[in-house]
Amino acid sequence: MPGDGRGFSPAGEQQPPATCGFEAFFRRYDPSLRRYLYARGARGDVLEDAAQEAMLQALQYWKCLQDHPRPAA
Repeated sequence: MPGDGRGFSPAGEQQPPATCGFEAFFRRYDPSLRRYLYARGARGDVLEDAAQEAMLQALQYWKCLQDHPRPAA
């Protein structure tokens, strides 16, 4: 993914923040997932592999998740 997650490209150009779609999901939940895995004892390559696999699965099923009916609660 381009940029550093704070809205800046590597060259320092301002990028618009992601407001919807998978990129916004990734920016929101990848750091939380990594903190959770770290708290559960995952370190190094295990943490990296587990976080990467979870995000790849989310991307693979993104269309299905978007079409899934939302709870009426």
